[in-house]
Amino acid sequence: MLLLTLKKIYEVKFMVTITDSAATELNKLLEKEEKSGSGLRIFTAGSSCSGTQYGLAFDNKPKEGDEVLDCNGITVYLDNKTKEELDEAEVDYVKSDYGEGFVVKNPNATSGGCGGCGGSCG
Repeated sequence: MLLLTLKKIYEVKFMVTITDSAATELNKLLEKEEKSGSGLRIFTAGSSCSGTQYGLAFDNKPKEGDEVLDCNGITVYLDNKTKEELDEAEVDYVKSDYGEGFVVKNPNATSGGCGGCGGSCG
């Protein structure tokens, strides 16, 4: 009796978009902080009633198990948990009357909901 085992081998790619304005500002920061060659680590920084909060930091190299992406010329590092949460997310740099900064727009995000942390919708 001949027994064949077939393995389906596939690679799942996660996608994060970095807008042109975010890439421009990130490159300015990399130059200003003399961190040329570093990548951008996007990580989960906690959650609140308004949902998951994300952090951004420059990192010299990926950690074991990181997904490494090239997004608009910026090297991005995502850990296993964050990469699934941020699939199809966008990092943008916005300016408004209230200030300016980086914003992570995540279409997969769910808000914590009112009362999720013991608060109330008053």
